[in-house]
Amino acid sequence: MSGTSEKRGKVMERFQKYGFLNEIEEIIGEAKQKLEEPQAIEGSRVESMWFIDGSSVTEERQGSFVAILSAASLGVISGRYVGGLPGREHLLPHIIMPKLYGEARAMNLMGVLELLEGIRATELGVEALIFDGNYLALLLTGYGSIYELVSQARRALLNENISLSKLLEETDTKEKIDEAIDVLIGEVKSEKSLQAFYKSASRILTRIYDLADELYNALASNLLVKSLLGKKFLIDYSVLYVETNVYLRTLGIVLLQAKEKEVSPFWVAKESTSRFLSEILEVKGWLSDSVLLDTAWRDREKVYLILEGREDLKALRPVNPPSEPVASPETIRLAYNWNKFDVVYFKASRHGQVLQATYPHNLISIDRVEDILSTLVSLSEKRSGYPKPLALVHHKTLIPATVAETLAYKFWQSSTGALKDILHPLGREISL
Repeated sequence: MSGTSEKRGKVMERFQKYGFLNEIEEIIGEAKQKLEEPQAIEGSRVESMWFIDGSSVTEERQGSFVAILSAASLGVISGRYVGGLPGREHLLPHIIMPKLYGEARAMNLMGVLELLEGIRATELGVEALIFDGNYLALLLTGYGSIYELVSQARRALLNENISLSKLLEETDTKEKIDEAIDVLIGEVKSEKSLQAFYKSASRILTRIYDLADELYNALASNLLVKSLLGKKFLIDYSVLYVETNVYLRTLGIVLLQAKEKEVSPFWVAKESTSRFLSEILEVKGWLSDSVLLDTAWRDREKVYLILEGREDLKALRPVNPPSEPVASPETIRLAYNWNKFDVVYFKASRHGQVLQATYPHNLISIDRVEDILSTLVSLSEKRSGYPKPLALVHHKTLIPATVAETLAYKFWQSSTGALKDILHPLGREISL
C-alpha cells in the first residue's frame, strides 16, 4: 500500500508542474465570477404535496429479463405526513421480452408506475407533485431505444419507398392502442384504494403484450415488409412501440391533468451531472453544474438560480417531438405539448448539497417555483439539505437484487415450451 501511495504522490506532483493547470484554474475562477447572484428562497408554503419515487431490479435470462417494479409515495398535507404507495411491500413482477434493451425498458416501465401514481395523486386534490428524477430525461424517452430501432428500419425500407409511418397509417392499430391505454389509465384515475391501483397497473403491464401482438400481426400481414425487415425486427418494434406509447401517453395525461387541475409537477434529482450552466459559462468539458455551484455557494443557504428554456443554447432548447414513429402521432403531440423545460438549482442548508430540479416551463410560474422551493427547504434535512419526504420514499422503494433472481428461477422452473427457453438462466444448469 505504501508503494501505491508513493506512486500516486509522484503522479500528482508531476501534474502540478504543468502551467496550463494555472490557466484552467483561472478560467474556472472567471466562470464562477460570471455566475448570476442566486436569489433568496422566500416563497409561501404549499399546503399539499405528493412525493413519488420508483425502483426496479432485473435478472437477465437467455431471451428475456425478469423485472421487479416498485413505487412509493407519501403526501405532506398541512404539515402532516400521509401514507401512499408502500414501495417494496407491494412489488409488481414483469417479464420483459424480447430482451432487447431490457434494463432500460424496465426503468421506463417503473417510470410508468410513478406517472400513474401522479395521475392518482392529482385526483386527491394535491397542489404539487414532487417526483424523483429529471423532467428532461422523460422527454428524451422518445429518442431512446426505439428511435435507434426505427432508424435502422428506415434505412432498410428506403429503396422500396416504404415507411413505417405509412404502414401504421394503413392500419387502425395505433388508434386501438391509444384507446386501450386511455381506458386502462381511466381505471387508475377512478380507483381510490391502493389495492385497486395495483390491479390496474398490473393490467397495463399485461396488456402491453396483447397490444404488441395485434400490432405485429398487422405489420406482418405485409409480406414485402416482413421479408425486408424480418420477423425478429417486427416483434422487437411492436413491443417497444407499445411500451413507448404507454410511457409517453401516461406522461402526457399527467401533464394534461396537472394543467386542468392547476397542479405543479416538479422533478428533483438525487444527483446530477448536467452541464447547462457550464455550457453557458464555456467550461462544459471541465465541470458539472453541481460541482461548480457547490464551490460558488459554499457558505450559502436557502438560495436558488433558475435557468429558463431558451433557443440559443442547445442544452436548454425545447425537446422537439420525435419525427420517427416511436409512438402514435396523437400520443407524441400530447406528451410534447409541454416540451419546453426550465432548470432550477437550489441549496437548502449551509452544509448541504446543491440540488437540481426541472419542470415544464408552461405549467409552473416562477412565483409558484419559489413556493415549492420554500416548502422543500422547510422539509429538508439540515445536514444533507435533501427533502425528507423524498428520502423516505426512496428508501421505501428500494428492492433487493436477489428478489428478481429468485423469481426468475421460479418462473423458469414452472414454464414450458419456448417460454422455458426464453427464461433459461444465462449459464448452463448442471446437476451434481
